Amino acid sequence: MTTTLQRIALISALGLLTVPPAKAAWLQCTANASDGSAQLGFYTTIVEVGAVPATRLRALNAALAAYARKYPPGLTVTLTRCATFQDESDAASHYSRLLATETRRLGWSNVIVVQPSDWLQPSDIKVDPALP
Repeated sequence: MTTTLQRIALISALGLLTVPPAKAAWLQCTANASDGSAQLGFYTTIVEVGAVPATRLRALNAALAAYARKYPPGLTVTLTRCATFQDESDAASHYSRLLATETRRLGWSNVIVVQPSDWLQPSDIKVDPALP
């Protein structure tokens, strides 16, 4: 009788447990900023953007920072972070938890929810679940 570990090892050895390359990546980004009197947080809703190699991830972070700097005059962006997910539900769950936590920390008046079409080029967006 074989154990589960032995079965997994056999399947892996045969190449049957190989994970196929991801066809798309879901993205959720945040930017922390300050206007001199208060800390602000920008939280993007989730969006499918396709593959996100390191160079593209840096460009997406820069695009969100540029968007945030235009929001109120005199804003200083201190940090941007983008998280990628292979699954829409994982991305949505992350966004929901993050938004709830940051809303409690900063207060609703200092939280800005950003839609993908506000800061991404239309060609960057494969699927925006907030749109019909």
